[in-house]
Amino acid sequence: MEKINVLVTSVGGFSHGSSIVTALQKSFLPLNIIGADMSPRLINSSPLKQKEVIPAACAADFIDNFIKLIKKYSIDCIFTGSEPELLKVSECADEIEANKVKIFLNNKDVITTCKNKLKCNQTLRSLGFDVPQTILVKDAEDCERINFFPAIIKPYLVTGASANVFLADGKEELRLIITYLLSKQIDIIVQEYLPYDQNEYTVGVTSLFEEPQVVSSIALRKFIEGPTSYIKRNSSVISSGITQGEFKDYNNIRKTCEEIAEKLESRGPMNIQLREIKGKVMPFEINPRFSGTTSARAMNGYNEPEFYIRRYIMHDPKAADSLVNANKGFVVKSLNEQYFKYE
Repeated sequence: MEKINVLVTSVGGFSHGSSIVTALQKSFLPLNIIGADMSPRLINSSPLKQKEVIPAACAADFIDNFIKLIKKYSIDCIFTGSEPELLKVSECADEIEANKVKIFLNNKDVITTCKNKLKCNQTLRSLGFDVPQTILVKDAEDCERINFFPAIIKPYLVTGASANVFLADGKEELRLIITYLLSKQIDIIVQEYLPYDQNEYTVGVTSLFEEPQVVSSIALRKFIEGPTSYIKRNSSVISSGITQGEFKDYNNIRKTCEEIAEKLESRGPMNIQLREIKGKVMPFEINPRFSGTTSARAMNGYNEPEFYIRRYIMHDPKAADSLVNANKGFVVKSLNEQYFKYE
């Protein structure tokens, strides 16, 4: 069988691009995987043999270089591995796909809604889902509108590995954090803290591209310990972007997340982060993309990248066989250092 040429971006370091690569390497498909990254140093951490350094997504020549790469390797399909690349490639999808390549991205409208945490929260509430109280903050005086503590302060437009996420126990601390973030010109929201008691989950929902139809889903209950612990104060805990935990059925949670994906009209991969409060599924962040947990899911038998290649490149009627929740187990993350000598 002829090999399928796959391009994955942001393959260096601790990105969800590297997680996609791991999932693809676990696949039985005849794949030729080409990796790309903007960092000439981080790209060395990727196990791939074929690797290319490309400009950052914000660079004026990013798309031109991206298309050159597609032509050079006769790429059949593309997976983006970082937030900036997801947004840029989504904006230029028609121009890129004119080169007879399939981009595995969610619908542009879904990306726009979900990448704005305030808009996403408001949309979910209007659709009848339970969500934490969320207030837009434009200046320090808006602190007077906050009557729930502890409170989470975080950016609502720019995301990435829990950067600039803070926890405030009272008005004085809240005002201090808000003043600092606004001085850095960071657009922020204040959100109700959802109590933690082994009740945080990350759920992947896989939908078709041609219509907002859910194929399957998988849920992992997070272990917030070791590298996953981000902020711990008294009984308040915020987890980092490093996900580890256990896979089980969690049918109730998966059902709600599938309903969320359907009502948002998701077309493609979606990752929902939530806490279960008194039996209620309360999502606090939705990413319309593959996740850093993609590799762990593949280890558990649920290989999302493989499914999309089988369905849309190979036109395999049994593609859904790649989305199996066959195993019950847990996954842990560790950080490994690699050393490279200058030539």
